[in-house]
Amino acid sequence: MKRYTEVNAAPARHVHWRQAIELAGLSRYDQNGYLNDLVSPTFAGSDNQLHDLRAMNWQAHRIREAVSRANPWEALVSEFIELKKVELDLCRNCKVQPAELQSKLLHLYSQYAAEWGAFSACRHCDVCKRIA
Repeated sequence: MKRYTEVNAAPARHVHWRQAIELAGLSRYDQNGYLNDLVSPTFAGSDNQLHDLRAMNWQAHRIREAVSRANPWEALVSEFIELKKVELDLCRNCKVQPAELQSKLLHLYSQYAAEWGAFSACRHCDVCKRIA
């Protein structure tokens, strides 16, 4: 069965898919058929192939920085302004208190950033050192 090249056909979706498989401990079932295997220790992607990895790495970096600040929610909203609309909509429509929602969203984004840091494609492809 021929698979998509991870970074040419719906690249961000495939990056997240590979990350989820790896973090679930299922990598042994996902080892063959990639033309550009971004989790392989020998993968040396082009700038174009690494674009989505860099973007996600930069996003995770911004999240980690924001949640480590004295007022993490305000810092996160400052980085990702659309979260304010999400907060307002969810509080209004789901009748949840802002402090409770903020706490849950901070936990969710912190977890995402931590999981991204554990993704082997980030380490093996040296993406962390190559972002601008």
